[in-house]
Amino acid sequence: MTRSVPSFTRHADHSNIFRTGAGKDLLDEEEYTERKRWESLSTKEKISDWAVKHQYSLILGSWAASMGVAAAIIMKDRNQTTSQKVGEVSYLLEIYD
Repeated sequence: MTRSVPSFTRHADHSNIFRTGAGKDLLDEEEYTERKRWESLSTKEKISDWAVKHQYSLILGSWAASMGVAAAIIMKDRNQTTSQKVGEVSYLLEIYD
């Protein structure tokens, strides 16, 4: 089985081979400094740093999870038809949008 990897992925993985001269030294120094900073952080600080860098993903994921839970709860209601349930879920999505 042949697997193809997008060219941008290959380029990103092997970008070090294109670095030369002063630019390479500067990027290597920045990577080293960032790695040392990361290693010096406590677990709590690492989690906080990660959360700050991924705050929009966390917000979107939390919203999607809460809507999924709401939909699951609404879908269990045996007194409503499926179209009523879908309507109620879409109403909740409009409220929290």
